[in-house]
This record gives sequence, C-alpha cells and structure tokens, in this order.
Amino acid sequence: MPSRRVPGVAAWVAAALVLVGVAWRVLCAETSPGTFDEVSFLRALDQYDLLAFEPHFPGYPLAVLLARIPAALGSAAPYAWVAAGLCGGVAPWAFVGGGRGVGGVLACACLALAPLALELGARPLADAGASA
Repeated sequence: MPSRRVPGVAAWVAAALVLVGVAWRVLCAETSPGTFDEVSFLRALDQYDLLAFEPHFPGYPLAVLLARIPAALGSAAPYAWVAAGLCGGVAPWAFVGGGRGVGGVLACACLALAPLALELGARPLADAGASA
C-alpha cells in the first residue's frame, strides 16, 4: 500500500509565503498607467502593433498574450494577475529545488517576497511576468 506523506511544517511555511506574495501582487496592483511603457502595455491588450512598437519587443508578445486572459475576464490589473499566477505556479518548483526543507522555504521566500519582484509584479509591464 503506498504511503501518503503529510506535508511538513516547511511546506506549510513555504505555501504561506507564496500566498502572501500572490496576494501582495494582486492587492497592490496599479490599475492606471504611470509611465509611457505602461500605457503601451495597457493599449496592447486591445490592439497589438509590433511595427509601431506598441509595446516594443522582443519578449513582450508573450506578456501581452498572457495578460489578455485576465483582461478578458474583466480584471482591472491583468498584468498583476499574470505575475501572481506565475509566482504561484513557479514557487512549488523552487521549494522542491531548494530541498523541501529550510532551503526550500528560503527559495520560496526569495521568489515570492523579493522587493523588486513585488514592485514589478504590481505594474502593467512585461516585467510582471519576469518578476516571477
């Protein structure tokens, strides 16, 4: 009979850290643009024109494509949802890669709560996804 392992304290701490990071990105998200680049990214949700550099390439088509999903669902801050989703999706791999113990908790904390990642994850830029 296969045994089922109960998640240890480290797994629960890592999960709590990731939830805090995800909540921070969504609750502190900017809904209005503050820079020219942010205007470009918000406009790209409706019409993407690479020849007019709206927004400029190279990695931005993927960021816009991912942000169109929460935007279609009515989100006022679609890029924050992209960052939150990527953070939540990548964090378990950081925990496992960190060794599932204290190292895993530290890896999750660095991923979910790094100040620059929190700041960029709340802005309507391609850096939202990269911050995860």
